[in-house]
Formats: sequence, structure tokens, C-alpha cells
Amino acid sequence: KQRRYIKQLKETYIATLKALAEATDSRDSYTQGHSERVAKYAVLIAKEMLLAERQIYYLEQAALLHDIGKIAVPDTVLHKTGSLNEEEWVIMKKHPEYSQRIVSNLNFLSETIPTILYHHKRFDHKGYPFGKLEGKIPVTAGILAVADAFDAMTSDRTYRAKLSSEQALEELEKGAGAQFDSEVVKAFKRIKSFREEVLR
Repeated sequence: KQRRYIKQLKETYIATLKALAEATDSRDSYTQGHSERVAKYAVLIAKEMLLAERQIYYLEQAALLHDIGKIAVPDTVLHKTGSLNEEEWVIMKKHPEYSQRIVSNLNFLSETIPTILYHHKRFDHKGYPFGKLEGKIPVTAGILAVADAFDAMTSDRTYRAKLSSEQALEELEKGAGAQFDSEVVKAFKRIKSFREEVLR
């Protein structure tokens, strides 16, 4: 009974996070289902890289909530059809920090915070949040960065048409070692089940 209760509790917990992710994504018709897809890709990569079960568990949560900070981004910026100006980009690039602040109020999500905060931090330490990060970027943040970028590139957006899966993989390879962790990109390419399911 206790095992069944814990299993049900975990399922309810994940369902709640998915509902929050869906609420966040629904603010923009172009990002419907984005967070769940990113979580799926991130978990596949993490398993391919043989991350510990605990790391994978918190990575999935982080992926579901990585964009929750966008609820603090004004509609005029989030829904703009053209290119963002410099001031608007500054606002948009704050969303990982907004996400961090929201999640930091929930103690049971504390282990997701570094992954969420640094998922737009480039492997070469450029990107945002701004400034050089002391130490290495968490591997889970590197995984989330690749999963997030792949889904963004293979989805239609107001400012551009989507790329094919093959084109998106090529872009990831071009950015390997600079924008993206090259080991994460390699792992992503190795995933047989992913290639069968998505690359068609």
C-alpha cells in the first residue's frame, strides 16, 4: 500500500508540473507543448549519457518548468511578431532569473534551480544570465539547452519557419563546443529511439 501511495503521489506531482508547464506554454500559441517535448528530449539525452536516476528525475522537473518565468514577461514582448529591440531582449533574457525566483519559493524543487537558471548559458560562458559563471555549467543545464534549442528550431515561430530535424541537428553540431556542450550534442545524435521516433 505504501509503495502504491508513493507511486500515485509521484504521478500526481508530475501531472501538476505538466499542468503548470502547459499553462506557461499556452500564453503563446507557437509554444504549445514546448515544455513537455523539451522534457522528453532532455530525459532521453540524460539516459544516453548515463546520468544518475536522481539527476534525471530533477532534470525532467527543470525541463517542465524552465520557461515558467515567462509569465513575468509582458505580452507586448512575448507576442511581438517582429524582431525584438535591445530593450525588449533585455526583458526576455531575464526569464531564467524569473523562473529561478518562482521555483526558489518551493523547497522540494530546489535541486532544479541551477538547471533552470543556466539553460541559456552557453558552453563558452557567454549567453545569459550575464557574467562569467564560477566553475562548470551543470551538465543538466547543458542537456536542457540542447533539448530546448532543438525544439525551438523544429517549431514554427512568428519570426521564422521551422527547420527540419536534420537541419536542426546540423545547427546543434555547428554550435558544439561553443554554444552547446559537444558531449551532449553527441549523445543526442546517438539516441536510436529518438531518431526512429522524431527524425522522419
